[in-house]
Amino acid sequence: MLFNIRTEQCLFLPDTVPRPWSSDDFPMIMLAATVSSPPSRGTDDPCIGAAIVHCTPFITDSRQITFWRMGSHMAIPSIPPDHQFDVVSNQFVVEEMEDVIYHKGAFHFVTKLKNVFVCRLALHQADLVVDHREWLMFAPQDDLGYPRPVATARYLVESREQLLMVLKCTCNLPGWPPLVFSVFEMTHVQAPAGAPQYVWTPVPTLVGRMLFVGHGCSRSYELANFPGFQEGIYFLDDLQFYSVSRIVQYQEYLCFDNGKYTLGPPHVVSRCFWPDQVNSNYSSPVWLLPGGEDDANNAQAQVDVHMM
Repeated sequence: MLFNIRTEQCLFLPDTVPRPWSSDDFPMIMLAATVSSPPSRGTDDPCIGAAIVHCTPFITDSRQITFWRMGSHMAIPSIPPDHQFDVVSNQFVVEEMEDVIYHKGAFHFVTKLKNVFVCRLALHQADLVVDHREWLMFAPQDDLGYPRPVATARYLVESREQLLMVLKCTCNLPGWPPLVFSVFEMTHVQAPAGAPQYVWTPVPTLVGRMLFVGHGCSRSYELANFPGFQEGIYFLDDLQFYSVSRIVQYQEYLCFDNGKYTLGPPHVVSRCFWPDQVNSNYSSPVWLLPGGEDDANNAQAQVDVHMM
């Protein structure tokens, strides 16, 4: 369900996907979702939704993706993950989706290998179809054989018309904080045929920005429009966000590891709650940001409340 906190409007989302090999529909669990535009109750609503879902009988199966037209009771047939060759591990791995964003007229999904799957949707005789899909392959980042923090989450954020990827990492290396964030910008490069055409370029500083990261709902805001706020990466407790077994068996969400990360130097983690905060049995936490001092930020806030 989509809930608009400002208007208390509720919009129901589809909870099943069709199975091509069967006449029965199959229930799905939406793990992360976003929409192409602010939704409405109208029958001609152009809003399209995209989600990372679990829609198989087995809890351990890989995540899939699907799409729907707002107001529909059923999503279109889901798309399973591809198997790509990982040059780092020297083996084929499942390209499970980690996050989704609507960017420049298309839905973009980032995977564990940091590649991006792009889908454009269209209506053909009133039916929603994937009109175009393509993989944007990224050159692997060379760690030179040195130990490095372990990525636990990947987020896509649109900022200043560019697509950013934020990495959330845990770390037990000497001299490093236990939680580390890194920011990268998608960059197209000239490369030989068959080689990756994109790289993730490090962004060392935010330069007057606030990044609020969450699966399917990450946002970037200009600090100048929000007096009293501080530059940084605002994060939520999503360590077990994609744990289907935890959702099905316990119906509880971790909600105490929320806070703000300052890129630095020095790197500083400021948390919102004490570590003994109890779990939530309703939903994972969200950020609520008041409207800024210009119309653009207030309009963006109107969009954001539909995402939560």
